[in-house]
Amino acid sequence: MEPRQPTTSMRPIAPERFGYAEARHLLMRAGFGGTPEQIRTLANMGPEAAVDLLLNDRATDAYPDPTEAAFSGEVMREPTRAEQEAYRRAREAQDEEAIAEFRRRRMMLERNDREQMRSLQRWWLARLIESPRPVQEKMTLFWHGHFATSYRTIENSYHMFQQNLMFRR
Repeated sequence: MEPRQPTTSMRPIAPERFGYAEARHLLMRAGFGGTPEQIRTLANMGPEAAVDLLLNDRATDAYPDPTEAAFSGEVMREPTRAEQEAYRRAREAQDEEAIAEFRRRRMMLERNDREQMRSLQRWWLARLIESPRPVQEKMTLFWHGHFATSYRTIENSYHMFQQNLMFRR
């Protein structure tokens, strides 16, 4: 039996057939589209060079991963043993003022964590739109959706940040 020939849609596109519309389609499939200038640049490169550029892991990334300082793991930290013990003693003593203070501190941490999550969302949206590595960002979004984790489930922005970096790697 002779091997089957690939269908027309599976054959590489001929360089002379790779124009603006094909480059636009490539950018839509590989990422989230592109500006007219980006589309023209890819169209002028030809299909092989355009694909190589989009898949090249050595591409300079204008949006490097933020440092630990940008997104802190200390925002929603677990209470220390001393804090747990102090809270337990306040409950035993029915010290409503101390208990209220513990609750105020916890609410402040939660508010700070929600703000950090909003910062993380802004950072990632900018990166999704502007990254020179659209395939990486589209795959990061794919894995994020595939595992269906969300801030509402874990309520820890730093863990969401770490997950985002892991998916990107």
